[in-house]
Amino acid sequence: MIKTCIFDMDGTLTDTFEDIANAGNYALSVLGFPVHPIDNYKAFIGNGVSNLMTLAMPEHARTRQNVDAMLRLALKHYDEHLTACTRPFEGVPELLKTLTNNDIALCIVTNKADHQAKLLAKAFFPEITFLAIFGEREGSKEKPDPTDALACARLSGAAPHECAFIGDSDGDIYTGRNAQMVTIAVDWGYRTREFLEAAGPDYIASTPKELSEFLLGCRCRCENAAD
Repeated sequence: MIKTCIFDMDGTLTDTFEDIANAGNYALSVLGFPVHPIDNYKAFIGNGVSNLMTLAMPEHARTRQNVDAMLRLALKHYDEHLTACTRPFEGVPELLKTLTNNDIALCIVTNKADHQAKLLAKAFFPEITFLAIFGEREGSKEKPDPTDALACARLSGAAPHECAFIGDSDGDIYTGRNAQMVTIAVDWGYRTREFLEAAGPDYIASTPKELSEFLLGCRCRCENAAD
């Protein structure tokens, strides 16, 4: 029985891709490096902002000093344009409402900055109460470390096997697996279905409606079995 759903943010709940790419290209241009076609950033997203900026920078220039400078510029630009192009994926608000109405606790665990994750949740899902939102902050560990996912389980009173970790990257699948949770990938984000299949999730959903049906179906099957 799924009692708690823990969602990734970028590529899962919200389409943040263009704003992130614009911030990266802004930083590259200020530092005098070539910029990328926006679609290139799809290959960079998914394992934290530091890794993203490192991959976006020319290989010969990936010094700690350059990456730190790019991070400062990109994060400032991103903070100032956080919702310029970002929108929830179609069907996601309805998915979250359905899960809430079925007494499933909702959490967010993301590698984006903690304050950014909270602002996006407030901006795009104002009617949804998230039990916890964990982003990158001082002392935190990035996915696929399971620390924040397990904290969500404890806060919700659910055992890890009663939680689903849902995201659009291999890092999300590994996070859920490391936490001993049900691992669900969504292919409406920034990775192809073939890429996700290679990481071996328990389930892959192609639409929020399909995901909702799977989660509620798991719940019903478990409840019927208990009867």
